[in-house]
Amino acid sequence: WILSRHWRVGCCLGYDYLRMKQTTNVYTKETWIDSWGMKRNHRCATEYGELRRHIFYLMPESSFYWFRRQKFAMYSKFSVGVRFNFEKREFFSSRRNTNEYKESHVYFQGSPVCLEAGRKNVRFFAEFGYGAQGMGQMGIKYTFKNEAKE
Repeated sequence: WILSRHWRVGCCLGYDYLRMKQTTNVYTKETWIDSWGMKRNHRCATEYGELRRHIFYLMPESSFYWFRRQKFAMYSKFSVGVRFNFEKREFFSSRRNTNEYKESHVYFQGSPVCLEAGRKNVRFFAEFGYGAQGMGQMGIKYTFKNEAKE
């Protein structure tokens, strides 16, 4: 939405999925005597498993356009929102172990250098900054007809 000639607001809705193999060392306190007659107090076992993480985020954003021409624009963007994290860790050992948890965090993105180029309604964009969306992102942006008039 256009607030003024230079200010615009919008919303970013995102999803990220992570799946990876993982290993962990499990230490148990046990006492036994080894083959040399020495007393041992702990034991380590390696467990293998998998991590699956689903991340959803919603971030309202504000953009300040330094200039906007017919085919090119430069702007800065700042976003603050919330992230919902759903995670499941599963280990495939003799004693099958599964941990699941949900959490939420505050998410932000600051992108001082952003560029867009293209037609009135469909534009390629590249944004460089720091935060939840990473150091750089690019893609295609669609602007509704009433916003493209300028």
